[in-house]
Amino acid sequence: MFDNILVATDGSKTSREAERLALRLAKAHGASVLFIHVVETPKFAVSHLPFPVSIALRYAREEGSRVLDRVRQLARRIGVGADRELLEGPCVGSILNAARRRNADLIVMGSHGESGLRRVPPGSIAEGVLRGATQPVLITRGREPIAAIDLSGGTGWRAEQFRIMKARPPAEART
Repeated sequence: MFDNILVATDGSKTSREAERLALRLAKAHGASVLFIHVVETPKFAVSHLPFPVSIALRYAREEGSRVLDRVRQLARRIGVGADRELLEGPCVGSILNAARRRNADLIVMGSHGESGLRRVPPGSIAEGVLRGATQPVLITRGREPIAAIDLSGGTGWRAEQFRIMKARPPAEART
C-alpha cells in the first residue's frame, strides 16, 4: 500500500514518536522512508538574536543533520531503506514540495497539539500540511495517531490500518 513514506522531523519527542511509527509502517509495507528536517530560514531573517544570523543558521543546519543522521541509522538497523534531506525555507511549503518531488504516498509527522483532530492547532505546521497535501497525512502526538486523513482520492487507506500502527515496535526500533 505504501512505497514511499515521507517523515518530517524536528527531533522533538513527538517527532521521534512519528519516526518510530513511520518505521513500523515502512517495515510492514516494505516501503522506503525519506526523513526531512526543515531549517525555517524566514524565521532567522526576522529574528532579533544576540548573535549573527549566520551563526544561528549554521547551528540549525548542524542540529538538523544530527537529527537526520540519527534517524537514518535507526532505519538501517531495523532493515528499512531510508534517505535524508536537510531543507531550508518555510516548513509547510518545504514539506509539501518534498512530498511531491519524491512521490511520497504518505506523510507522517508529529504534532504538539493536545489530542484529537480538533486539537491540531490552527495555523500550525501540521494543519498547513493537512490542508495542502494531496496524499494521506498521518499526524501523531505521543504514541498514538491523532489524525489520519486520506485526501488522495481512494488509495485504499482504511481504519483497519491502525492495527499495524498500534503494534509494539521491534526492540531495536525503541530508542
